[in-house]
Amino acid sequence: MSKDDKRRLREKCASFAVDEGVFMYRGPKGKWCRVIIDPSEKGRIAASLHADVGGAHYGQNATIRKVMDRFWWKSVADDIWQYVRGCEVSDPCSCMVRLVSRQFQFQLGLL
Repeated sequence: MSKDDKRRLREKCASFAVDEGVFMYRGPKGKWCRVIIDPSEKGRIAASLHADVGGAHYGQNATIRKVMDRFWWKSVADDIWQYVRGCEVSDPCSCMVRLVSRQFQFQLGLL
């Protein structure tokens, strides 16, 4: 390993730490976030911060911001973008379908 390789490795390692048994990453703004490795935990985090009480289906950018404030993994933005994109409640097309469906049901006297 060359001196440059060692220097680059030290620089990359400076962004990671273990705090009370929790693997942490220091992001570009200097804020420490918990590193997530388990794929199922990534899904739970996405669901929680997008759809649960604190999420309110605000969309991709807001959800990505919320997740990145607390957590980090290599593909966090892409994973959250895909999750929100697949959310039926947040999907503008599905919202329009529900709106038209409710209007149609109202006209038929079902609502």
